[in-house]
Amino acid sequence: MALSWVVSLPFGLCWCAYLHMPAVLYIYVVNMHVAPIKYCQPYLVASTGLFCTLFCLTAPLVRIFSPEELSALHVICGYIFPVFAGISYVLSAVAATIMFKITDLVVNQTHFTPDQVARLTLYRWLLYPKVQLRAVAGFGSILIVPCCVVLGFTHNEVSERKQLNMILLAWTGVTGVVGSVLSLWMARHMPPYMDNLGFQSKYRRTNRTTMFLVVVGLVHGGLELVLAMPLGQEFHVRNILFTLMVQYVFYFNITVPLRHLATSVQTSAPPSRLATITFKKRHFHVDDLDHYLQSRQGQSTFLAFCQRDFRTEEIRAWQLVEQFKQRLVSPQTLVATCLSPQCALACPTSTVWGPIYVARLESWLRQDADIVGNVMPTSFFDEFQVALLVALCEDVWPRFKRQSMEWTNFYSRQRNLEGMDRVLRMVIKKSSSRLRPSRPPPTLSAPR
Repeated sequence: MALSWVVSLPFGLCWCAYLHMPAVLYIYVVNMHVAPIKYCQPYLVASTGLFCTLFCLTAPLVRIFSPEELSALHVICGYIFPVFAGISYVLSAVAATIMFKITDLVVNQTHFTPDQVARLTLYRWLLYPKVQLRAVAGFGSILIVPCCVVLGFTHNEVSERKQLNMILLAWTGVTGVVGSVLSLWMARHMPPYMDNLGFQSKYRRTNRTTMFLVVVGLVHGGLELVLAMPLGQEFHVRNILFTLMVQYVFYFNITVPLRHLATSVQTSAPPSRLATITFKKRHFHVDDLDHYLQSRQGQSTFLAFCQRDFRTEEIRAWQLVEQFKQRLVSPQTLVATCLSPQCALACPTSTVWGPIYVARLESWLRQDADIVGNVMPTSFFDEFQVALLVALCEDVWPRFKRQSMEWTNFYSRQRNLEGMDRVLRMVIKKSSSRLRPSRPPPTLSAPR
């Protein structure tokens, strides 16, 4: 008995490493309607995570304790759960590809043949959550038929029938390989210019890792069959490989998106509030410029473009105001650098607004702290910031949009994300509609 526990120790340690999966899955479900997770077919991905969690937490326990009278539990935990996880994963890749294609049709006005539009009309049912769950149940029920044959046998009977056991292993392994190849093939149909969320990279990493570990497990099983002797069976080598494979699927599809979401929340700057409505009416490009500067690479690329014309005072002053909003710069430093006479970042805008803000700052400092507070509001320099953007929109910003490839890519990404939001809203509206359930869905029409 002591020896049994010793040889099962590696498998038990792997099981302990999987205990975080329910908590991570719960966090994913809570945030499944937040971008960018909502674009990844979160219902199917959550279903994949559920079956991966069930497999990783139950299969090791069943394998270690090995109750002879629970052959059905062996089959359910060791074979049926991973099959349903694979079905959910493949359907998520298919649904994501369909969503990208529909977005391509709606947003980019790409030419589609009538046959392609008809196929998209048929396949778009897979975007509805209820249809997705039914598809998982239907396809999964078909693929687990070979596994259900042995549900009536005891564990000893299954172990004695080595051919039957190898058939189960081969069926599950081949299903995993075929599913990985299919999802990788579907991911290749995503237009590269629309893959703003890293879907292709995610599917590529998942599928390659899955296929490698499945092939290793199948080779291990084949060697056991050829040599007629167990190879590391007492240490659960093959079971460790399969749980590790499922863990990689869980990691790339659930853990990594959550980590990216947390990183984007921590590093993203708060949105700039443009307070002066008069400027926004006169220069509607101010919102576009402000939105671009708030993006990850916006400030660096726009600053590099301004350096070509030796006109960086406005953009550097705008950056200083952003630092003030993040409490990195004091208001006195900002006024001395951007708004005082003969300041380091002197420009026509600072000449106009300098006396105004110098007077405002002196007035604010003279007021009682019990009335105005000890901390200056972040909106104090909003008018000056908008004036800087207006000055940039007069000359620099139009030329930047014409000449910069970074702006073209950014604008394309924004259009694609807006298009995916439109597709999601159409899906949610159609799913929640109960007025005419018997009416067929409207047919997608190709753009003229």
